[in-house]
Parts: sequence; C-alpha cells; structure tokens
Amino acid sequence: MSRRLAAVLTTTALLATACGTPSSELRVQGNVADDVTVVSVPPLAVPAVDLDAGFAAEPPAGGEPDPTTMTMGDSRTAASLGIGSFAAVAAVSVHEGDRVSEGQQLVQLDDRLLRAALRSAEADAAVAGAQAEVLDAATADAEDARQEIADKRVEVVDALAELRDRRADVKKAIRQLTSTRADLKAQRAEVRKARAGLVAQREAAEELLASLPPAPAPLPPGVPTREELAAAIAQLTEGIAKLDGVLKKLDAGLAELDKGLKQARSGLTKLDEGIAKATDGLHDLDDAAAEVEDAIAELARLRRLAAVAVDTAAIPVELATLRLADAVVTAPTAGTVLSVAAAGDQLSPGATLVLIRPEQATRLTI
Repeated sequence: MSRRLAAVLTTTALLATACGTPSSELRVQGNVADDVTVVSVPPLAVPAVDLDAGFAAEPPAGGEPDPTTMTMGDSRTAASLGIGSFAAVAAVSVHEGDRVSEGQQLVQLDDRLLRAALRSAEADAAVAGAQAEVLDAATADAEDARQEIADKRVEVVDALAELRDRRADVKKAIRQLTSTRADLKAQRAEVRKARAGLVAQREAAEELLASLPPAPAPLPPGVPTREELAAAIAQLTEGIAKLDGVLKKLDAGLAELDKGLKQARSGLTKLDEGIAKATDGLHDLDDAAAEVEDAIAELARLRRLAAVAVDTAAIPVELATLRLADAVVTAPTAGTVLSVAAAGDQLSPGATLVLIRPEQATRLTI
C-alpha cells in the first residue's frame, strides 16, 4: 500500500519594482510529495490453541485428584479469547535508513503455531498413507485366504468324488456278494436235496439187506446179493460224506459272505457319513468364500476411500506450507526503510510493520 506524505516549504523573496517603490515581501508555499509503501501485518491463519491437550476432560470422581488426569481448562475459552489473532514479531532483518531490494526479507513473524499446524497436517497425511498400506496388507491376506479356500475346496471336491466312487464300488460289491450268497444258498439247497436222496437210497439198501434170507438160502430173481447191497451202501455213504463236505464248505462260504456283507454295509454307512461331512465342509467353504469375497469388496471400497483420503490429506499440508510462508514478510518494492517494527511487538493483522520510500524522484509543487 502507498501513502503520500506532504511537507510545507515556505520561501521568502524580496522583489523590487521597476519604479523604485518601497520593497515588499512575497510568500510562496510548496509541497514535497513522496509515495510511501506500507508493509502491513498479514492475516496469519493461526490454529486455536487446545489447552486441554494431554489432560483429561474431568478429574476422577471422589478421592484425591490424580495429577496425571487433572484438567487444565476449557479450550473453548481460549478460542473465544482469540488466541492466535495477534502476530508476534520474532526477528527484524532491516533497520531504518537501510536500502532494500524487492523480495528481500524484512521481518520474521512468530511461526511456531504454524509449524505445529504443518507437522500436524503432515502427521495426518502419514496416518492416511499408513491406513492405505494397512488396507493393502489386509487385502493381500484376504486374497491369500481366498486362494487357500479355493485350494481346500478343490481338495474337498476331489475327496467327495473319491468317496462317491468308493461308495459305488461298495454298493457294487454288496450286490455281487448278495448275488453270490443267493447262488450258494441255492447250491446248498440242491446239495441237501441230493444228500437226502442218497440217505433215502442207503436206508432202502439197508432195509433190503436186512430183509434178505440168511445164507445159503437162494435169493429171489432180480434181488441183489448181500455183497452188492453192502457195496451200494458203502458207495452211498461215501457220497453222503462228500455231500456233507460240500455242505460244510457252502456253510463256511455263506458265513464269510455274511461277514463280508456286514462289513460292506458298515463301510457303506461310514462312506455315507464321510460324504455328508464332506458335503457340509463344502458348504462351509462356500460360505467362507462368500464371506472372504464380501471382505475383499469391503476392503476395496475402503481402499478407494483411503486413496481419496491420501489425496485430500495433501491439501492441508500445502495450505499449512503456504500459511507458514506468510510468516516471512518481504519487501514488495525496492526503496529505503523509513520505519520498522521491533522484535517482540504484538501486532494485529493490518497493522504497519515497515514503511518503505520507493526509489523515485521527489516531486515539488509550489
């Protein structure tokens, strides 16, 4: 800002008239006009001071107050008193009469709160960046979990297919064993029938042998001799013994078949239980996969928000940097310092810090 300063110059001249009349005095008034640049205190955007920082809002109820939780005051009171609305002159780089160039530093204002605001903004930006990194790590873990669930699901699906194949094999084996058992039972029935026939024949031969007249009485025509009957009875007995062995083997085979069928049915039950568990496990894996997918989608949404937060967190840092630069007052033009504030002065925004007379010719008006 420029301001015009005026000085009054009075000049007295003695003029003589050509007629030789008595001398008279003539007063001439003039103004010396100079433009002066006024450097004012900039309106620093200083954050309000929180007097509660590091203290609890209220002391503990009852008993002696704990020094670590004592409150210092209400920070809203500090805001209403306008702390930070006055600027303190921290250092002065020029003196009255100094010649300065445009852009030269004149005054350094107290910038401690501004530096604190910059550190706070940088800390917030760092937190935003750290949150993005945490979300990236969480997303990577979720991706690993999704892959692990997918691998487990493949394993369970393969195991379920194998269990079903085994169940089909067991069912086939049960059908074969059941068919074989039925065949053995039919064979056993035939053998028993054949044995019963041989037994009946032997009994008839024995009865016939017993009915023969004692030797040497002649036998009726067509009646076998005692020797023939004895040989036939021995042959029938041998056949019955062979059939008894076959029946024993058939009974043993049926017992083994019954045992195998019992084990097969028990294995089938276990396979059914295993298939049920594998199916439940597959459903659980599907539920877990759905939850992981939801978590990944939520993390992606949060990551986008974190990216926005990272981008927006840079704005307060830039603003705090610009506000910090306002604390350094420089010369707007080259000239001579007419007056300057002193270090330690407390000035309100708009107050005069430095007066500079620009380097230009002085104008005199008379």
